[in-house]
Amino acid sequence: MKKITFLIYTFVIATTGICALIFKERLNIVIDSLIPVGVMTIQFICGLLIKCDIYYSHGGRLFRLDDTDFKYRKNERGEGQFVESAPVRPAPSKKTQNVMGYSLMLCAVFYIPFIFFFPIIAKWSSPAIFFVSSILGALLNIPHEIKKFKAELEDERIRSEARRRELEEQKKREELGRWK
Repeated sequence: MKKITFLIYTFVIATTGICALIFKERLNIVIDSLIPVGVMTIQFICGLLIKCDIYYSHGGRLFRLDDTDFKYRKNERGEGQFVESAPVRPAPSKKTQNVMGYSLMLCAVFYIPFIFFFPIIAKWSSPAIFFVSSILGALLNIPHEIKKFKAELEDERIRSEARRRELEEQKKREELGRWK
């Protein structure tokens, strides 16, 4: 995937460079061109952090993977202290991380033409690409998440069935003990 990412970036940069040479009169590099540059940088860094398992996306927000939660509790004497607890957010799978990270990194390349061409209104509306790439990453993860959810349901069904059988055996043992 690294080679594909490199090839896509190379192709878009080369194509934009050739278009800039051919259509010099259409260039529109102004101070507003910094908006696509900034958003592209932020999107690429977010994708890289997600891909490298430093952060993960859950519910439209970024969280650190080693993120822990703290709760404030009081002891018997009324003294309070912070106690570290496990995070309540589910840890994503590696495949989910890769798809989301690469979708953000690959869609960041589409900001490059906005830097050199397009009117100011298009430059200001270019951050919409960030939302489109986030939605694209989420849509690409849906089949994997459904498969993961079905596996979790099956595991829960098996555990529930085992608990039910164990409870029935315990009831039988108790009944046998009463009749003796």
